[in-house]
Amino acid sequence: MKLYAINGACSQAVRITLNELGVDYQVADVDPGSKLTGEGENYLDINPNGYVPALVAEDHGVLTEVPAILQYLADAYPQAELIAENGSWERYQQQAMLNFLSSELHKAFSPFWYQPDMTWQERSSALDKLKRRLDYIDAVLADDTVFLHGEKLTVADIYAYVIISWTRHHDISITPWQNICRFMESHANRQSFSAAVAAETAG
Repeated sequence: MKLYAINGACSQAVRITLNELGVDYQVADVDPGSKLTGEGENYLDINPNGYVPALVAEDHGVLTEVPAILQYLADAYPQAELIAENGSWERYQQQAMLNFLSSELHKAFSPFWYQPDMTWQERSSALDKLKRRLDYIDAVLADDTVFLHGEKLTVADIYAYVIISWTRHHDISITPWQNICRFMESHANRQSFSAAVAAETAG
């Protein structure tokens, strides 16, 4: 498999998942400005939308969008139990969480990434929206759990971890959300997570 990625972006969730599955894969680093890879490929030929990730699966072709890629990988390697069985109620709950992470929590970071010259009022408004999304995640993680669903890791945990880690880039403290703090600390040293972060930091 080949993963098109940008260091620190949401493509890191796919990288962690591949690590967790023990799958051999290549990474093509995409320059966010030129859209060229280190090998000189034009990423727009792979994904015309221009954003990462994109996964090239040998038997199928190109797949984009984090929730779709994560579900594909989890279904392709069911022995890892990173997602509930297709058609089960638990699967729909996990899909709901993946959709929330993508459409609400992920997008709540957009102003911080793409509007560096926000006024104080604009930043305050963006923070209020983000905090409401973090409130929800913190509530889901109540009762001392470190998993969004059940008692084991799922792809939703991986995606949530990567998005929440962006708070460090934007000087946003997660201290008010103690359940989230516990969640982040619990997964930070898991080998699949730390290896992905280390690889991107080195890159």
